Amino acid sequence: MLRYSLFAMFATSLALAGPIPRGTAKADYYPLKVGHVWVYVEPNDILTVEVTKIEEVNGKHEATLTYKNEKGRPNFPERTIGIGEKDFTSLRAGNTVAEIAAVFAKRSLREGDTWETVHKWTNGELVMNYKYKVGEAKVIETPAGKFTALPVVSESSVFKPQTNWYANGVGLVRREENGVIILDLKSFTQKK
Repeated sequence: MLRYSLFAMFATSLALAGPIPRGTAKADYYPLKVGHVWVYVEPNDILTVEVTKIEEVNGKHEATLTYKNEKGRPNFPERTIGIGEKDFTSLRAGNTVAEIAAVFAKRSLREGDTWETVHKWTNGELVMNYKYKVGEAKVIETPAGKFTALPVVSESSVFKPQTNWYANGVGLVRREENGVIILDLKSFTQKK
């Protein structure tokens, strides 16, 4: 159950941009480019997330993200997300494959936007229903600095509600659970 919780938590956080299929507008809320690295402070650890590969598979774009914890907390080493013209989908987490390519993030965010999705894994261990809602932008301060960020509240049939804060051109800058910060951006490095 812990590995699915970690996947749900981090998959949601890393999905608000990517290579843009031809003919679409530039994404703002999560620049996915090979070599981009986000470092987050967790309550008892440091998490590093890196885009290690972007490729076209069967005519669709996919991004592979690697995750490393300084203290070796259990985590999937890789996640793969599908990059669509309007949204992002869960495809794989480690060796587990999504039975349904569930939409877990939208390419553009606007205050008041809502959507729902179902995550179902091929091993049949877990089915999760999610509801998402975008709130009002606010200035928040993290160890990486101040950001104007949009909160996206996710409610799940399995996990506690979370609020993920996304900043234009940076991506996830903070995650809160019951008003407690559980992930805070320490640094973001863009490959040039």
